[in-house]
Amino acid sequence: MEFDKYIARRLIHIAERKISENDYVAAKKFVNMAQSLYPELDGLKQVSTMVNVCISASSKTNGGGEVECNKDEAKKSSGYC
Repeated sequence: MEFDKYIARRLIHIAERKISENDYVAAKKFVNMAQSLYPELDGLKQVSTMVNVCISASSKTNGGGEVECNKDEAKKSSGYC
């Protein structure tokens, strides 16, 4: 159980790095892996929400332009630190 928690934390750190590299699809995959290993991990829901917001912001549906998703701003707005 502790090993799963450790691996889930590592996956979240990788997801955060992918967000900073603007690779939101890969970040989502790492978040999903972390969630399957240890769903109760602190901050997991916030990072998942942050990834979903970044994916939504970067899509060009409904005539919207490209929007820059800043990891630091997303952390501040989600309350995750």
